[in-house]
Amino acid sequence: MGNANDESNYHPTPKRTYLFTVLAETAFILGWLAYYTCVANQYWNLMNDSYDREDKEAKIAKEKKEKADK
Repeated sequence: MGNANDESNYHPTPKRTYLFTVLAETAFILGWLAYYTCVANQYWNLMNDSYDREDKEAKIAKEKKEKADK
């Protein structure tokens, strides 16, 4: 009939090879996802560091002023 029905185009894949391929692809994708998550988290922390530092410095200055007033 057509190429889809031609038995000479069919190459069976052993179950062991199929499982290895699927597991390897899954491990690769999960590895990159974990890496991307870590990099994005580190980037977010570095971008917000200036705001956090300003808040900490303001809090320390406020505590020093309160101690000086007592």
